[in-house]
Amino acid sequence: MKSCCGQTTAVPLRVLLVDDEPGDAVVMEAFLEMQEGFQCVGCASNGEDALKFLSRQDSPVDAVLLDVYMPGMDGIDFLREWQKLPSPKPKVFVLSAYGAFGEEQIRHQVLRLGVAAYFEKGYPLDLICKRMRDLCACRHTETFASSEREGVLEELAEELVDDLLPATKSVGRHYLMDALHYLTYTAQRTWRICEVYDWIAEKNGVSCKSVDRALRQTGKEMAHHSAKRWQRMTAGMHLKEGAPSNKILLEMLKKEVLYRERHLVGSHGKAGHRYDA
Repeated sequence: MKSCCGQTTAVPLRVLLVDDEPGDAVVMEAFLEMQEGFQCVGCASNGEDALKFLSRQDSPVDAVLLDVYMPGMDGIDFLREWQKLPSPKPKVFVLSAYGAFGEEQIRHQVLRLGVAAYFEKGYPLDLICKRMRDLCACRHTETFASSEREGVLEELAEELVDDLLPATKSVGRHYLMDALHYLTYTAQRTWRICEVYDWIAEKNGVSCKSVDRALRQTGKEMAHHSAKRWQRMTAGMHLKEGAPSNKILLEMLKKEVLYRERHLVGSHGKAGHRYDA
């Protein structure tokens, strides 16, 4: 299996199935075991059992494939508890019954709670596995930041965006923060803009086109609100309409966040040890 950086890793994607329907769980477990690079490490019939499994030290989990409607602790309550788990925690993928009551509302709710992707039961299993593999590809690479460093990078990204877009709470700003979190947390040297769009779109329950438009508008707003700082950051670039493409914008802001991180480490001496990956 290859990471999104093109590196090969022998570590399989370890999946925990959470579903109260034994037949569905058996089918999914069998399918996962047939896929190269996947390992089903356990099954749980409700959210409470799933949390107990995740607390075990002998069975690490990379991804959780979660049903929503279950007796006892359902998928929504599980996600609320999952959010409280220390980082790094497994990614969660929701697989819910097609045509369930309030399905669209549930979809938006679980995406707001931080799931990586939402699927309806009946969706092709091979495509589910491909999506899981793509979104978890970086989990086993050494470039993953530590959970403590993740928090520092998020703070620095928020400070930077506040500098460039003061008092702005637009959708574009929200997507921009999501993008910077994705880029600095995975710390990949090479990346594709479509991967960022896909991640933000799945997380927020919107289309990639909506993400693209919002980020373009945000870039223009930055150029307008912070002209002098913007000129310094874009020196040497030949920009059309005063704003770079979204790819260039995100790469530029990512580099600025990492520059601020290096400056922070250098100015705090021993504090730099906390950034060891």
